[in-house]
Amino acid sequence: MNKKCLILTKVCIIFSAIFTMPLPSFASNDTNTTIKQFYGSSKSGKVIDFVGDSTTETAPAMYKRISEQYAVTGGALQGTTILNRGSNGNTLHNFVNDKATNDNSLSKVIIDNADLYIISYGINDIRRSSTTGATNPMQIKADLKIAIDRILAETKGNILLRTPNTLLSKNPADAILVSPIENAQLYSDQLWEIYNSFKGYSDRVDVLDIPSLIFGRKALPQHLLMFDILHPNDAGYQAIADAIVDRITGGMAAGEWHYMAYTPKTFTIELRQTTPIYDDWQPFNREPVSYLEPQTLTVLKEKIDEENAGWTWYLAQTWLGEKWVHAVRPIVRYSDWFNIHQPNKQATVTVTNRTLLYNDAYTDTSTGYSINPQSVEVLDVGNYMYKIKTWYGDLWIPANTTNSPLDNHYGKVAGTDDNKLRAVDQMIQLSVTTALSELPTTLAARSLGALSPQIVRAFEKKGDWYHIHTSWTGDAWLYFPNAANKST
Repeated sequence: MNKKCLILTKVCIIFSAIFTMPLPSFASNDTNTTIKQFYGSSKSGKVIDFVGDSTTETAPAMYKRISEQYAVTGGALQGTTILNRGSNGNTLHNFVNDKATNDNSLSKVIIDNADLYIISYGINDIRRSSTTGATNPMQIKADLKIAIDRILAETKGNILLRTPNTLLSKNPADAILVSPIENAQLYSDQLWEIYNSFKGYSDRVDVLDIPSLIFGRKALPQHLLMFDILHPNDAGYQAIADAIVDRITGGMAAGEWHYMAYTPKTFTIELRQTTPIYDDWQPFNREPVSYLEPQTLTVLKEKIDEENAGWTWYLAQTWLGEKWVHAVRPIVRYSDWFNIHQPNKQATVTVTNRTLLYNDAYTDTSTGYSINPQSVEVLDVGNYMYKIKTWYGDLWIPANTTNSPLDNHYGKVAGTDDNKLRAVDQMIQLSVTTALSELPTTLAARSLGALSPQIVRAFEKKGDWYHIHTSWTGDAWLYFPNAANKST
């Protein structure tokens, strides 16, 4: 086994996956922390073992993403030791029976006594290729239980089960990696069910549903994030890294492939033209199943491509059930906004700064006219903007130029008492992992990762948002209410 360490800002990276029967829960040792406590704690000085097959051992893009995006000075994983305990080509059955070509067996990883074990095994057990046999799903589940029980009993560590990625449905021309290939969907579903069955097994165990978060549950002949039938490509591994760090730090993932789930009936989109609906957002499975006329839909999930906001997808309730929609310039509304400004009832806000007027609820539709500070009547609300009565007609203004800026459950916009940018030289003590944003808002701006607890210096502010310099992602905004009472 290669024992060389690649040291990157205090991080050591050693390079070297159904059933209706419920599982009995595992009684935790009271001396161990729960996995939720681990998520909320500082990661400095902690050890994380990545355990699995080739999708763990041979995943340089995943480790590079972690080291360069999160393990840098000030990053959410600063001071964390990452150990690559993957074993290329190995099966879960061999792993729990202490068989591994590079010695990364179950007994070996137990010796690490890591704070967190991220496990992703099972693809090689189930796929029945020309070079491997197959293990039945019940055996895979039993083997996974053995691994979990031994780690819980013999180490201080918590366990994050990383559900294996969905297989592709087409073998390469020169090899049979999945047999029969018609079972690619079945095998993927069986692995998903095995991992999902361990939800709630112990307060030291969590399950990260990688297929649903990143690749989709459907086995496709090709996928933008897959290198081959078994393995993600670099972009896929980067997305996995983002999802893992997002889960274990409580911060916002920094990558392009990020789902957001919403409490039902809190978030709607208004379609303003005939819009196709889809069973899936995946690019290779994107055929419209029907069309919707202009209407308002309740949103359940949002899939954001943060590099191309124009390709945001929404999972919404429709007359055909839950379907995916790629809406063109919709109007987004939160029900909380209507607690202040109810439709069809007269409401006013005060414009606090001279501001431009817009033809639509988008800031690229300026009329060229502006409005001075004054009280105005609100006709509609959406996209963080107000539609108001003016002498030029009914037009839109940004809500953060008024005494009633719009907040939402996902992240606040700048506060009412200080809407103008103001230069400061202020030290702020962050006591929890804190998300970084490109702009002084979250939902409407690209996330830039997260900071671990530390002291930072702000050079300007806008409401409760503070602008800081970082060495790894450039200038970024963070939300810190009542900083005047908490700074040092």
